[in-house]
Amino acid sequence: PGQFSESEMTKLFYRNQYFGIQNFGSCYLLGYILFLEWIAVHSGPHAVATLSPQSRDKASSFLRVHVEEDKDHVEKAIEELNRLAPNDREIAVESFRMAARQYEQILEDCVAASQGRVLSFERKRTAEA
Repeated sequence: PGQFSESEMTKLFYRNQYFGIQNFGSCYLLGYILFLEWIAVHSGPHAVATLSPQSRDKASSFLRVHVEEDKDHVEKAIEELNRLAPNDREIAVESFRMAARQYEQILEDCVAASQGRVLSFERKRTAEA
């Protein structure tokens, strides 16, 4: 264990996939995969560009590979999405949107934590007390 612990929002981000797959099938996972590939292509170049020269080693290779070498994955995922039956496509799109919102919340919580503000899940706990 390092100095950081996994946040509840991060757990929700990936654990939700187990529920979705069990209840809606593999099409649910496709929406999540499409979001991850899309965010890498659309936001990854900026993230890579902001890395300090010291960070551009093995520690950042995962990010660079997804940004620079996996660009065709978005097109492939969209092709798979278009092959789905209409109901399954709707489920995949819903999963994409939910993943995007959960990811946005993870980023908001990271910013809040870096500024010493209360995280979203802590606000809810405080309100319940």
